[in-house]
Amino acid sequence: MVVSDYRGYLADRIQGAGNKPEPERTEALNALRANIDATMREDISQYRKYARDLRRYRDIHTGATPQVCADIHTAICTKFNHIYNGFANLRTLDRLPVQGDLFELL
Repeated sequence: MVVSDYRGYLADRIQGAGNKPEPERTEALNALRANIDATMREDISQYRKYARDLRRYRDIHTGATPQVCADIHTAICTKFNHIYNGFANLRTLDRLPVQGDLFELL
């Protein structure tokens, strides 16, 4: 479920690459997708690490008034936002119109 039309922080670069003529368009879009994929893999891996760290933090800090703004909370929140941006960037890439092949028009 998509709750907004947020296009990601790379939307302008994606649109710029989508406006290029072929074969530069395909090369630029493939490079952007590879970069986004690699970044998301790293972000998801780090998110999982932070989730484990948060679990340990909660096990250790089981007081009546738990702290809800420790470094681990900031880290996992920031990583979540990176992942959200990554998905928005991928969605923007997927929504680009397919550029037709000139030979199909003949």
